[in-house]
Amino acid sequence: MLKCLARQGAVRIESRGRYFLGPLLLELAIAARQNQRLKEMYAPTLRRIAEATGDTVFLQLRSGIESVCIDRCLGTYPVQTLIVDVGTRRPLGVGAAGVAILAASPAQESDRIIKANAASFLLLGTSAATVSKAVRTGRERGYVSAPVPGVPGVKAIALAIKDEEDDVFAAIAVAGIDRRMTRTRQSELVNIVRRELRATTKRYMAEREEMASDIVEQRRRRGAIGSKSA
Repeated sequence: MLKCLARQGAVRIESRGRYFLGPLLLELAIAARQNQRLKEMYAPTLRRIAEATGDTVFLQLRSGIESVCIDRCLGTYPVQTLIVDVGTRRPLGVGAAGVAILAASPAQESDRIIKANAASFLLLGTSAATVSKAVRTGRERGYVSAPVPGVPGVKAIALAIKDEEDDVFAAIAVAGIDRRMTRTRQSELVNIVRRELRATTKRYMAEREEMASDIVEQRRRRGAIGSKSA
């Protein structure tokens, strides 16, 4: 195991056979800092949306073929919908945010993810066919509106967040009780979320580009260290 970690740069081996932490860990730390910064960057956005709508707002990060809730903010309406806890992982396609991420992704990619998550969908009370239909509808609308799985009487709208290369990396969802989520109000919520996302995403992309440069630099240095060792 140590030799495998050494090949990946997670540990380094000195001539006397002693093991130390390797340069890859610094690269991983930068990546972790990027996700933490995403939460910090979008926290004021979630707060403004919650204040403007009165409803609960969620920030969902894409993680492979899953989404993970990294933050949420409660509104002021007396009935709040705490449908997902921070840290909860769900297959992409479950919940409005997961569908929004798939709907904003290329069709070939979303089809691949839906196929990979098909068994998980069945365990969670839905199906690949149902998710595919929701994704197509979301793609046509430009946003997702869906009932919350396992929580009767609650609905959510969600919009995906893309980076400078048009890749989807997250989504914001707003959830509320059915009687508040009329079609007219959903349009209002979508406009509020879009307005807030435009400004915040621009700032986040600038910081993410800087962090990506740091990772590239660490890889370059790791390569140089490996060449010297060889």
